Amino acid sequence: MKPESAEALARAQRHLHDAKQLAETEQLSYHAAPQSYVAALAAAHALIFELTGKFPSTHRGAKAMVHEISRQGHAISAEARSILDTGFDWKSTADY
Repeated sequence: MKPESAEALARAQRHLHDAKQLAETEQLSYHAAPQSYVAALAAAHALIFELTGKFPSTHRGAKAMVHEISRQGHAISAEARSILDTGFDWKSTADY
């Protein structure tokens, strides 16, 4: 694994850990959704960088690159591809 991919994956794991901890705290549970989205985005960045050597700079770019990687024959389920959209919706809802 490329160092940049490993770093992005470690970042995803940290955000997922934080999201789980926030979800378990009633007063802070609404903060879990944005953390979950950031974890999913960081995991997508790890995959994208590992396969393309590029980091997308936007949500839209990450989503497009994940779909392109999938079209190129890499096995990424529809459910996994939809996580970026679902997570972005959760984040947007929690932010407002």
